[in-house]
Amino acid sequence: MQNLINFSEAVNLAFHTVGILAGSEDTYVRTSTIAELLDVSEHHLQKVHQRLAKMGIVRAVRGPKGGFCLNKPANSITLLEIYEAMEGPLHPNRCLLGRPNCQRQNCLLGTMVDQVNAIVLANLRTITVDQLAPIRNLMTPPIPSPVPL
Repeated sequence: MQNLINFSEAVNLAFHTVGILAGSEDTYVRTSTIAELLDVSEHHLQKVHQRLAKMGIVRAVRGPKGGFCLNKPANSITLLEIYEAMEGPLHPNRCLLGRPNCQRQNCLLGTMVDQVNAIVLANLRTITVDQLAPIRNLMTPPIPSPVPL
């Protein structure tokens, strides 16, 4: 269903990057570190980070102790802001067949597509990064589970 709101790979990487940075307060995190954590291409992630920086969501600091950090508090960054930083303004297409003048009375799905898009859009507008599942600082290794005797 190509005309439902779609999260591209770049959007997914942006969501994850911002989540990692939110969990790494007061620390600059390098693109190479995030790429390793997410097991993704560092080159592709660099493009995502550049776009997030250009849109003011993250801040880049050069140098040996540099990297990326959030440019504003996690509770003020909505998922819609991150999405639109990567994809531009969100305008859900209403017709799955891509027709500019969809005839609802002849549509097999009726208003379902509009309803699904409205729910997703409402969540993107209201959910902030700090409201996501608790973000564990991925920069520290997990505590190993005790070995049973």
